[in-house]
Amino acid sequence: GLIGNVISIWVLSAPEMRNYAFNRLLMALSVIDCLFIVPGILIFSSNVFNWRPEWYNHLFPVFLHPFSEIALCSSIYMTVAIAVERYIGLCRPLRRLSGRPCTAKAYLFPVLTIAVLVNIPKFFDAETVVDQEDPSRTKIGATKLRMHPNYITYYWMWTRLLATGVIPLILLALLNSKIYLAIRKSKAQLRSLAI
Repeated sequence: GLIGNVISIWVLSAPEMRNYAFNRLLMALSVIDCLFIVPGILIFSSNVFNWRPEWYNHLFPVFLHPFSEIALCSSIYMTVAIAVERYIGLCRPLRRLSGRPCTAKAYLFPVLTIAVLVNIPKFFDAETVVDQEDPSRTKIGATKLRMHPNYITYYWMWTRLLATGVIPLILLALLNSKIYLAIRKSKAQLRSLAI
């Protein structure tokens, strides 16, 4: 995934590719995916190999865990932003031509804002705890907030389910179905003109 995204960034960063907001959004998605994969490699390899050096125990609660979740949420909403951009370009072309074209920044700012807001509690999920058996060593522990039943019910279950699952899925389904119908209608019109 990391290699594929780096190649995508390299291809999309060519001067002739950067002229379009759609390509810049694809490049932003590739960068965000890289920002998810890099901490993910550390987190998942740490879990698989039961490898937790001291620096990892200190870095996980304040950086690796929250920022990997922010990157995951950003990736989800960047995909929705790309669908919105394609919807406007294909289904509302007159709107795009009549007004100033929407830049990639106009999509990126709300995506990052939503991702950070949804994941603020992740900064308070875990903490570095001194190991009781060996005070010179540390481990990662869950905070009281993370173990609170209301937090588990309302944030972990409902907020995360709606914000990173249900709402983006519904938006993608609606936008992509409208895009599909617009393309189908356009093809039918071209066929009738050809006849």
